[in-house]
Amino acid sequence: MIGNARTHKPDLFNVAIPGESLTQPKGNRPYEKPAEFDNPVDAFNNILEAYYHPVTFGNVTKSLIAGVPIEFLVDVITFSGFMSGKYTVDVAELIKPAFFLNILADARDSDIDPIIFSTTEGPDEMDPSDFINMMKELRPEKHAELLASTPLSKPEEPMMEPEEPMMAPEEPMMEPEGSFIQQQGPAMGLQEPMMEPEGQMPVPQSPPLPPQAPPQAPMMSGGFIEQRMDGE
Repeated sequence: MIGNARTHKPDLFNVAIPGESLTQPKGNRPYEKPAEFDNPVDAFNNILEAYYHPVTFGNVTKSLIAGVPIEFLVDVITFSGFMSGKYTVDVAELIKPAFFLNILADARDSDIDPIIFSTTEGPDEMDPSDFINMMKELRPEKHAELLASTPLSKPEEPMMEPEEPMMAPEEPMMEPEGSFIQQQGPAMGLQEPMMEPEGQMPVPQSPPLPPQAPPQAPMMSGGFIEQRMDGE
């Protein structure tokens, strides 16, 4: 039974047409007939009898362990009693609080930490993949048109990491040949002394002349005015 429920695909369009119930004779449904129990106490005892059935009680316990809220279980079980014609919808609302506390007590007696209320707020948005699959099954021609009009996205190329530059191998330093003085001479700008050829006498060099002082201008005995007066 559970395996068939997992493989079954519900048809979302296999639902009643609005106003369809008004076109059928009244009284065909169980909830359209007089209820079996009109007293809330009798209705509650009837629902407890069905709840404590070994199979039903085991399924409710597994649901609580799995995390199904108690509020959801109460709504489902009381609604199923109304649909089967056991009681009216008003009686179902009256027995909900007592049935809620009964399930809560059984959960704590079984050392189960249950979820009290449901946190779901309305239906979620349809998944795009479900929409595409539904259109492919029900309207294949529209599905083909949608695929033809949708541009295919190009796959992104993976980014290449920059390669590290290859370092040239360092050449080993060659040790220069020769003595330390010969090695340091050219590097420090020192020139080797020139050797004079043998068999020739050295030419004596004349001593350098002392620097001559620049000629001085003749001193004037008097000022410029006295010279003009003497010349006149």
